[in-house]
Amino acid sequence: MTRLEKVFNQKETKNKVLVTYTVAGDPNLGSSKKILNDLIASGADILEIGVPFSDPMSEGPVIQKAHERALKKNIQFKDILNLCKQIRIKNKNVPIVLMGYMNSFLSLKNKLAKELNQAGVDGVIVVDLPYDESKSFFNNLKKENIDLIRLISPTTDSKRLKRMLASSSGYLYYVSLKGITGAELKNFNEVKNKVKKIKSLTNLPVVVGFGIKDASTAKKMASFSDGIVAQGLWQTCSNCKEILYGPDLEANMYVCPNCDHHIRIGARHRISYLIDHDEYEEISSELKTKDWLSFTDTKKYKERLNDAKTNIDETEALISVHGKLNDKDVVLSVFEFRFLGGSMGSVVG
Repeated sequence: MTRLEKVFNQKETKNKVLVTYTVAGDPNLGSSKKILNDLIASGADILEIGVPFSDPMSEGPVIQKAHERALKKNIQFKDILNLCKQIRIKNKNVPIVLMGYMNSFLSLKNKLAKELNQAGVDGVIVVDLPYDESKSFFNNLKKENIDLIRLISPTTDSKRLKRMLASSSGYLYYVSLKGITGAELKNFNEVKNKVKKIKSLTNLPVVVGFGIKDASTAKKMASFSDGIVAQGLWQTCSNCKEILYGPDLEANMYVCPNCDHHIRIGARHRISYLIDHDEYEEISSELKTKDWLSFTDTKKYKERLNDAKTNIDETEALISVHGKLNDKDVVLSVFEFRFLGGSMGSVVG
């Protein structure tokens, strides 16, 4: 049984599989090693490692800049394989998947599959590999027990999907939206129905990626998939535009270390950060926002409320809890600004 098979077989007795992604060599190889080991220590089930490329066409601005920074350090494919070997010295169990573009993988020619195997890599995702031209590539990887993980998009039709499934292994990566990484995900039901359809055609696990930027979205996606590819490891300061490493930013209380800008975080995130041990009881959660002032707008207030509830997964703009802060009993109320900008229709206050 492969490492990937073991991970997904264990999901019945634990939470859904968490796949993390980071670009190798950003900001340098030493930092990459630390980040990957930190991810394992923090509970990552599968490591997806991005192979730096000059034209990462599927990536959003944040990951594009990560590719650029790595390339400026002259990161080569052989360096990434050495990085994987170093990770394997400390951890023999967590699967490693390399995600990149075909030119990078072709650099090793016929030695690719053997070199991947020797480095402890379990699978590859090739963003720009056409299915119709991938048969020999798939077979060569298979000889060395390297999985070829397919990307399934919202526009993949049933006929093509069935053909792709016949030469896929490891797991399937469902791209949840028509866009680049980091884009906004809005239609959950559409994603849910597509994943359900894919799962009806195969026994391979299906993980969902793209657009998963917060805990609320991750929870929704995990409810109907076998796992999620989490984003948000890096964050851009809205003030100075510096790229910041998430764990370091959290340790600095979400204040940019470069310009001292206070970075906005969600209401529940703020509550979890403030309340001792993240243990609290929500107050008056049964009360719902109402249209007290009968707002007149291009869109009915009720419709805006429904949109907010769907997109933010909250029923109220104000969240109130009872818990302990520095061992003292407190009542804490926090506005969720993403819910209609902290709606004036709030009733909990």
